[in-house]
Amino acid sequence: MTLTVPYWRDLAIETLRAPAQAAERVMAFQLPRDMLWLSLLLVAVLNTIVYMVTNILVPTPSPLPGAFQSPVVFLFIVAGGLVLTVHALYWTGRALGGTGELGDILVLMIWLQALRVALQVITLVLLILAPVLAAFVVMAAALWGIWILVNFINTAHHLNSLPRAAGVLVAAMLGLALGLSFFLSLIGATLLGSVAYV
Repeated sequence: MTLTVPYWRDLAIETLRAPAQAAERVMAFQLPRDMLWLSLLLVAVLNTIVYMVTNILVPTPSPLPGAFQSPVVFLFIVAGGLVLTVHALYWTGRALGGTGELGDILVLMIWLQALRVALQVITLVLLILAPVLAAFVVMAAALWGIWILVNFINTAHHLNSLPRAAGVLVAAMLGLALGLSFFLSLIGATLLGSVAYV
């Protein structure tokens, strides 16, 4: 197997057209676990770079607080979010009858994020040349990305059921949301307590 540009292009097209088959090809890489985690960090870094470049070239009001505009903070959020998502999909899938391995979920999320970085670059070009078209591309990509992720979960966990895979995704996201809310509430309570003693 030669990992050339045409190979990655064909794999990307297959991911869009037949995500389950593409997932099998990606999982067949059988990369070492340490290389996978390093690759996850790499796609997080690339994601951050493209995001920051987009903000410079096409500045728009951000709903995020000012601190989140820091590259380091944004990278921490992206990388941390990816790590939590990988574990949430793995453990939720296991709890709901899946038999996938953590490495399989990890490599599929890395590939999905690599495609997301490529999409961000395309979107940046469209934002400059055709902003309205860029908005449609982003919406279509978001919906198609969910479809791809459901197929990836189904393939990785050997569920043989897209509805069950969708259930894993929903349960994992709900678990992440609840966990994050609890974590933020603890931080808020701690900060309030600190302020009270000042």
